[in-house]
Amino acid sequence: MTTSKKIGRPTSNPKNQSKRLRMTEEQVAMLDYCVQKTGKTQTDILMIGLEKVYQELKK
Repeated sequence: MTTSKKIGRPTSNPKNQSKRLRMTEEQVAMLDYCVQKTGKTQTDILMIGLEKVYQELKK
């Protein structure tokens, strides 16, 4: 019998979905600039943008 080894910290809200994103060179430069200025990860910056758009649409 084999058991799978769990990796990472346990969480009640696992990130088990994945999306692929195509970007222009200009968009990549904008993302890199945001990362450099904020010290956040690329994922963090994209999630912040998603949250802002979502909250605006819910108004």
